[in-house]
Amino acid sequence: DETEIFERIKEGDEKALEFIYKKYYRMMTKLVITNSGTEDEARDVYQDALVVFWQKARSGNLVLTSKISTYVYSICQNLWRKELDRKKRLSHEAKDSAVSIDMDTPERAKIMAKCLDQLGETCRKVLMYYYF
Repeated sequence: DETEIFERIKEGDEKALEFIYKKYYRMMTKLVITNSGTEDEARDVYQDALVVFWQKARSGNLVLTSKISTYVYSICQNLWRKELDRKKRLSHEAKDSAVSIDMDTPERAKIMAKCLDQLGETCRKVLMYYYF
């Protein structure tokens, strides 16, 4: 039962952790995959969540008031939410820096304008809409 599994994990039984890993793998990875994640990202999030669970259980400070699956699922949710926020922030930073790098001097601005003039209308519009 869950109480026994939790006690074994608190004592450092890696087989008990492996049992949890296999038992809840699909449920936990589905959370990430159905929320814009890949299989690899899902596996990483689940493994990170189990590390957090393992460390908290081993510290002796964790008092479970829910099922193990519920607790680990909430860790997965929090980790995935943080990862999505990080990706979003990096995406915005990359777009912002791309524009500022390309247009940070008058010479570069002239070169960019000349290059854009050489493109076809459709390509030019796509780039203009994307970057400006």
